[in-house]
Amino acid sequence: GSNITTYSWNPTQIGNYPIYVHINRGHLFSEYSFSDNVAYKNIVVKLTTGGYDLIIDGTPAHPNLTFMGDSVPYDGNVVVCENGTLMLDSASLRVLQAAPNELQILVEDNGTLILNGGSQISSNYVLRLYLFGDAHLEVVGSTIDLSVGLLVDERTTMLMEKATIQSDIVAPSTSNAELVAFNTSFHRSWSSFGGSARAYLTNISIPSIAPQDGAVVYHYRWMEVVVLDGTGARLPNAYINLEFLTSGAYASGVTDATGKLIFQALCDEFTASGSHFLGNYKVNATFW
Repeated sequence: GSNITTYSWNPTQIGNYPIYVHINRGHLFSEYSFSDNVAYKNIVVKLTTGGYDLIIDGTPAHPNLTFMGDSVPYDGNVVVCENGTLMLDSASLRVLQAAPNELQILVEDNGTLILNGGSQISSNYVLRLYLFGDAHLEVVGSTIDLSVGLLVDERTTMLMEKATIQSDIVAPSTSNAELVAFNTSFHRSWSSFGGSARAYLTNISIPSIAPQDGAVVYHYRWMEVVVLDGTGARLPNAYINLEFLTSGAYASGVTDATGKLIFQALCDEFTASGSHFLGNYKVNATFW
């Protein structure tokens, strides 16, 4: 026999939605094979743009754009796509909405969004900033406000340095996003950092780290090694070898003119099953 089932669904946000249909999921009925009892389809919900929206795709019709030293209120969607770049240089972009999530900031394809030199993105209501495809987000010495929620999907990349990230970061089950952050303050724990996303965090602050699915977060600290000679003077050009206490070589290098060398030392690895401390090292200095 056959059966037709309908299901009504109204998505609340854009993105990828993997849909699975299972037949006889609990194997309550005998079958020759259970291998063909699952059907799958990925549904993509896209943003529809209009005449009031800011579109940047790197073409002559929608060229790359830089805001410098300005406070920019905007009451439309902001879309950075194709090979477009939107840069905020000591500027503030404030998206003005009539209700929460009425508008969006979308960076997709090979689009790039850069915040530099004390820039900020904010809104008067809750706003989503989406990254899809091979999009890139760069936040250097700048702030993403509490009102803005980040959703990072597919192969997107993010670089954050000396940044203040007040917002949540969500990586859905379809995400292969990569986040690299240095000396950055995350004000919120990430509510759902999942999929196969990766984060490499060095000298950051965050309330807690709890990845989901197959996501992994690597936590590093700066390790400063200073080499002194027999008189107590700093020793340049000394060779330093840094090893894990139990598993061998990690990194090496030579001290600078001040007798100092700084390592990016891996401390912890976080997965869905918990955290693994890796921060026991042995340091050896050699000088010829």
